[in-house]
Amino acid sequence: CQPWKSAPLWRSLGYEMIKAVLVFLIVMAVIAMIGNALFPGALTRRVKQQLRLTPAAKCTSCGRHLIGTSGCNCKKRA
Repeated sequence: CQPWKSAPLWRSLGYEMIKAVLVFLIVMAVIAMIGNALFPGALTRRVKQQLRLTPAAKCTSCGRHLIGTSGCNCKKRA
């Protein structure tokens, strides 16, 4: 009886694949934590600069958010 032939080959390969994926995910999490510690908020600043976010347009009389170019319905009431 040979001890290395006790488990099927696919089972040992499956465990090795799971180990490799877990090690990869752990290493990626460590790299992300180091990057976040060295450059906190760098990604959000860069995204805000690229998008040039402006506050949403609001109606001056009622304060509702304006969608489209037609204006607010508060002035059109009879």
